[in-house]
Amino acid sequence: MFNRWGNLVYQSDDYDAKKGRWRGTAENGGTTLGGNNELPTGTYYYIIEIRNSNLKAITGHVYLSTN
Repeated sequence: MFNRWGNLVYQSDDYDAKKGRWRGTAENGGTTLGGNNELPTGTYYYIIEIRNSNLKAITGHVYLSTN
């Protein structure tokens, strides 16, 4: 996950539907709110690359609301 300035705020090499998903927190830096690494409200961008395949990377965005 990248913030609007292109800074990497979350990355995972092993997706797991219960423990490997992004929960709106920063694990790789970025401006956070409070002491638990919560990211501020805004649009975040993702790139999903599937290794060992001929598939094109999947890109998109999500809007995170912390209210």
